[in-house]
Amino acid sequence: MVQELMQNIIKHAQATAVWIQLNYRPGFLNITIEDNGIGFHINGTHNDGIGLKSIRARLKTIGGSLSIETLPQKGTEVNIDLDIT
Repeated sequence: MVQELMQNIIKHAQATAVWIQLNYRPGFLNITIEDNGIGFHINGTHNDGIGLKSIRARLKTIGGSLSIETLPQKGTEVNIDLDIT
């Protein structure tokens, strides 16, 4: 999932920096990926391409969740939450 998100950033975001943060506590993992790219309209037609659909499908299979915060010209933050008990 991280690899797919990185590919999206490289391909679409025009970012100059990316931050990846892993937060673990017993039974729970949060992955945050943030970039300083061009962002996108969350309700736009291009926000759920093959990459994001694939990530959502994988997370649904393992009981995880995905949230995206983005604004045009303000970058994007993606949070993945996983119950790993």
